[in-house]
Amino acid sequence: MQKLFPSHHRASPAISSKLTFWHLVATWFTVTIDTCGLSDAVSTVENGLRMYMYTAPLKNVKLDNGLVEPNPAGVGAYFTTDAQHVGLSEINYATGRFGVRVSGPHNAADGGLNTSYTEWYWPAAYVDSLFGLQPDQVNSSTVEVNRSTTSSSDSLVSTFAATAAGVKITATGITFSAPNVGLRRIVTVKKGKSIPMSTLVAAAGLKNDPQAKNAKVTLSAKLKKSFALSNKSVKASQKGAFEIPFTYKDASKKSITKMVKIVVK
Repeated sequence: MQKLFPSHHRASPAISSKLTFWHLVATWFTVTIDTCGLSDAVSTVENGLRMYMYTAPLKNVKLDNGLVEPNPAGVGAYFTTDAQHVGLSEINYATGRFGVRVSGPHNAADGGLNTSYTEWYWPAAYVDSLFGLQPDQVNSSTVEVNRSTTSSSDSLVSTFAATAAGVKITATGITFSAPNVGLRRIVTVKKGKSIPMSTLVAAAGLKNDPQAKNAKVTLSAKLKKSFALSNKSVKASQKGAFEIPFTYKDASKKSITKMVKIVVK
């Protein structure tokens, strides 16, 4: 079934101190309506929409009521995509991964595979607060960008464009139906090198949390084959990718566990 909808283009914003007004020119385009379930979607996309969302600036700390604490350093952060549908941003509080679910039809209008992109912009203060990094330190060795589903997780082709003011992270080649795309801080070191506890704390988004200064790493028997603890640091002895846990007590004396991904080369 097909229906006609108005298309709005050549939009230019007129910005006041409180509201943004859009001057629109109306034309028409055709949309193919596919009523099948998204997991079985085979419809085609003939028009794309670029969406900008100014994301709520958050701290990577979960409060008891299920909410998150505002982070003023994140004012000005945004996320954009040309996917046909986008969900809400979310944070995995254990791993620190920031993700958002996007969805769309499998195929493009020409019958080829439908792909999309996502783009994050984070101000310098936000990058420092959440990742313990400066904008020019954000790259494939410090931030992992991937596409995940219930059954798999794949790295995405990503570019990093930094200025003193912030960093823009763009991921391309995203396929559908409804993956979660996101980014996560990782720590990359060479075999034989030690990682200070302060680096792990900063990587977990807790650089400015005084309660995390006494965080402690606990190594399982399996991890002890690849790492050794020494004077508030961990030393890597084997190559590979590992999840290193550490715990600390928050202001209410509640024990919190965080996981930091360590890549040893």
